[in-house]
Amino acid sequence: NLPPPKRIFAHGWWTNEGKKISKSENNGIDPYDIISTYGLDQIRFFLFREVPFGQDGDFSKKAIAQRVNADLSNNYGNLIQRICSFINNHCDNKVENIFDLTTEDKKLFEYSLLKIKNYIFLMDNQEIDKALKETFELISEINVYIDKQAPWILKKNDKIRMNVVLSVCIELIKRSTLLLYPIIPDSCLKVFKILNLDIHKLDIFNFTKLPSKLVKLNSSEPIFPRIESHNND
Repeated sequence: NLPPPKRIFAHGWWTNEGKKISKSENNGIDPYDIISTYGLDQIRFFLFREVPFGQDGDFSKKAIAQRVNADLSNNYGNLIQRICSFINNHCDNKVENIFDLTTEDKKLFEYSLLKIKNYIFLMDNQEIDKALKETFELISEINVYIDKQAPWILKKNDKIRMNVVLSVCIELIKRSTLLLYPIIPDSCLKVFKILNLDIHKLDIFNFTKLPSKLVKLNSSEPIFPRIESHNND
């Protein structure tokens, strides 16, 4: 007597290194083995990011390494490490949350709200790979912003502006991490621990209000170690 589902979504088929998975080929993929090698979040991320949800895709160890290294290690993980370790080492772990914003700062915040809006629409329509693409476009822009603002240089000649830049970066890392939370939850919880934030107090639908109180970060640590080439032979 259960009500029928309102919507059914069927996943696609996967090949293994370009070959159909079959008993005759003896090329089944052991999920426990692959997770122990690469990590659960990393495999979840690969499956959702690599292929449009519902379509067929090809599974390969080389593709896992390339995707994880490019997106999670180099782009997202490096963003967290470079900003949080800078705050740990040069700001007594403190984020002032000063938002005396320039035009460029405001444009980046507006861009983040656009990406969040797009993300929600795409996730509602099971276009998970496209939602992740929106997220990583935001993360890439944050990295560009950091390179341009160079807080390590501001530290020498304009600490007030440095604190604004760091406040902007931490807020946008928070937003990006919340978008990634459904896909890589364990890793995102580690990031929120570094940021000293409680996931239960965060809301994807209420990002317009900026924090005003000083926050003390916990020590940062690398979240996504690179997958070395010997792991994807």
